[in-house]
Order: sequence, then structure tokens, then C-alpha cells
Amino acid sequence: VKKQAIILPVALFIYFAVRYRTEMFKDKSLLTSWGIAFAAPMILALVLSPILNKNLLYTLFIDKLVLHEGIGSGLSVISQLPQIYGWYLIAGTILGILLVFAYKLKTYYLPVTITLIYALWFEIGIGLPYDRYLLPIIPMAIILTATTVDEIASFTKMITKINWIKFIIIIPIVFLIASPFYTNGVNLIDNKASSYIGYQDAADWLEANAPEDAILYAGSPRPMRAFTAKEYLLESGQEDPTGLIINLRNERFLDNQTLFEEEVVQYASEGHEIYLEIDIWEYTQASWYYPLSQDSLDYFVSLGFYIEEVIYKELPTDNGLENYSVLFLFKYAGNNVVDTETANVETTEAVDNETS
Repeated sequence: VKKQAIILPVALFIYFAVRYRTEMFKDKSLLTSWGIAFAAPMILALVLSPILNKNLLYTLFIDKLVLHEGIGSGLSVISQLPQIYGWYLIAGTILGILLVFAYKLKTYYLPVTITLIYALWFEIGIGLPYDRYLLPIIPMAIILTATTVDEIASFTKMITKINWIKFIIIIPIVFLIASPFYTNGVNLIDNKASSYIGYQDAADWLEANAPEDAILYAGSPRPMRAFTAKEYLLESGQEDPTGLIINLRNERFLDNQTLFEEEVVQYASEGHEIYLEIDIWEYTQASWYYPLSQDSLDYFVSLGFYIEEVIYKELPTDNGLENYSVLFLFKYAGNNVVDTETANVETTEAVDNETS
């Protein structure tokens, strides 16, 4: 959800429209800025819609913005909040929102608006909002929680008549709120240390064994681009004559495995050596072979690929560290597949090891 930042200007527009509703439509500078940001694209969409025979207004502002991934299962955001924020921050945020409206603290209307709009958008626009998608709300939640903490400290000071009591109250509350984030951060670092690995090994193998001008279809194109120091052959519809990596997660392949099959044959007929990288990590790989299974690997072998290298890594399990196959490198041989039997045996062992 790289497009989540688009919600920020929408939230800002709603905030200004409510908070400065009079100035919003009278001040020329505000009118110009919001007109360029919102009115101009809407007018352009209305003008181009009949020309392109496509409802751009719906596509851009409803389908792409509101229904980004389709309506979720319901309350999926709320169910994740305790895990992401912890109950102390949730309680502080809720109390902070109540205090903002009770005391009419207009300074804090902006974080309240952004928090609510983000939560609402992820609820209705994202099928499954992962925890990382909700991270932009944390700074707003902390600001609102700070209002709660300050109010509690001020109230305690007023009752006890002790000036320094305010700091005694603030310190433990801040610790209670911050400590879950530290624990979650450590756990996240530990977990990620044993995921998305094997790409460096694959790149090293390709450097040592594959021709310099070989084409690589990559299920995880970004790490392979980084570790091989090679560019994309085709990206955003533009062909780079110096590029050698083809993004197997490109939209043109996701629902069209026939295109992949035809393109491989075409490049091979032009004299290119072709390699293929797939792995267990990147969950946005094409659904016609991912999640990886024996059928996935047999499918590529049936096209004329054979396994050149399997990258194994020790991964933590309930039974301790176990050796798993995490990444596969294939080479295309067309109708001249060599050592097919060995490749299939190796494939079977790799998948059994991964799924055991």
C-alpha cells in the first residue's frame, strides 16, 4: 500500500474544510491551492471520461482511493490496534480525543482528523491492513496521548498542591506506554533477521556461474537488482537495452502466465541465456506458481527450465533451527533439458524440506 500517503492531503482537506470553512472559500490562496490539488483533477477526469470511454472520476476517486483493495472483512483495523499500539496507548488516545472535544482544543483537531480518516480508510479500503500500514497513525496517537498524560499530571498537581508531583506522574505513564513499542521492536528485528534471506547467496552464485549478459526473471526483483547490481530490462513499459532483470511480479505477468511462457521462448530464440529466481518470501508473486509447492516447481520444469541451485537457510521453528529451502534458481534449456531426473529429485527434496 504505497499509495497510503494520498490519504494525508484528503485528511488535510477535510480538516481545513471543517475548521476554516469560511476562510476556505474566501481566501484566494487557499482556494487556489485546493483548487489545483482537487478541483483540477476532478474537472480533467470529467473532460477525459467521454473521450476515453471510461469513468475516470469513479476510477481515480472511488476505486483507487476509497476502494483501494476492496472492502475488508469488517473491524479489521480495530482488531489489530492492541497488537500494534498496546492498550495503554489506545486508552490514552481515546481519552485524548474526548479531552480535545470536551475542552474544544482546536490545536489538536488536525491529529484527531488524520487519525480517524486513516483508520476509516484502512477499514473500508484495504482488504487486510497489515500492521505496517497503520504505522502513520502512531505519531498522531502519541500526540493525543500526551494530552491525556498532561491532563492527568495537571489534575494530580491541583489536588496535591505539590509542584513536582507532575513529573512523578508523567515518567511512569510514559514508561508504560513506550515499553510495549520497545518489546515489539526487538521481536520484529529478531523475526526479520531470519526472513527475506538468501538473495545475496543467489546473486553470488549467478555472478560465478551465469554469463554476464544472461536474462534473469526474478520473483523478487528488487533484492535481486540490489545484490546483482543489474538493471531491469523492462520497467514501466520502457525497455532498457542495458538491463537484464525482468520483474516476474509485473502486472503483465500476474494473471497471464501464457505471456511469460511465450516471452521466454522468444528471448531464447534470440540467443539469450535465461535464468529464473523464485523464493518462499515474496507473497506478491504470481498466483499461478505461488505459494511454492511441488506443482510450482514441476510447472517450470515442464516449460524447459531445470534447477541449477537451491539456497538453504536455517530458520527458527518450534523444534529449534531447521534447514529450509528458501530460494530456487532455474536455467532455461527449452527442449534440451539436461539432468531432468536429478532436477526433479532435488526439487522434491527441497519442497518436502520447506513444508515439513
